[in-house]
Amino acid sequence: MNQTTKRCDTAWYIAAAIIIAVIIASSALTYQFIQSNNSNAPSPSTSSSSAGSVTITVYAGELSSSVYGFGNTSSTVTSPRPTFTVKVGTTVTVNFTNAGTMPHNWALVTQKTSGNTNLAFSKAQIASLGDPVPASGIATTTFVASRAGTYYYICQVDGHVALGMWGTFTVTL
Repeated sequence: MNQTTKRCDTAWYIAAAIIIAVIIASSALTYQFIQSNNSNAPSPSTSSSSAGSVTITVYAGELSSSVYGFGNTSSTVTSPRPTFTVKVGTTVTVNFTNAGTMPHNWALVTQKTSGNTNLAFSKAQIASLGDPVPASGIATTTFVASRAGTYYYICQVDGHVALGMWGTFTVTL
């Protein structure tokens, strides 16, 4: 009788372990599926149909230890994103929030390279490589998009462009 009880108990322990393993595996797969679908979502875009003024809100943050990005809200930070489009002559105000855990900045530059200091327009930068916005920090800049072209906004902190902290900023005629 004792041996039968032990076998029965062992079978229950094995069954419970299998059920727990299935629950953990399905939870992990569901999480990966949701994350994959969120990162493939269409890019939010802000555009201005005529010269005038526009305010853009940008959040910076880390998605993981190897992927950083920008977003229109703290919950939509992705890499790379979002795309902004304005007309030549538009006065652009950028409200920047560092929703991450480490310092970041925002700069509109001519090339998508780490540490790039070739600004597309005068004052098209928030903080700097040497003095970025701290975690939970907020900053603002205003500039005029005076030339048509496609530019990149980046985090100038070393290595952050390679980790996905960039987006496209287009100025149209």
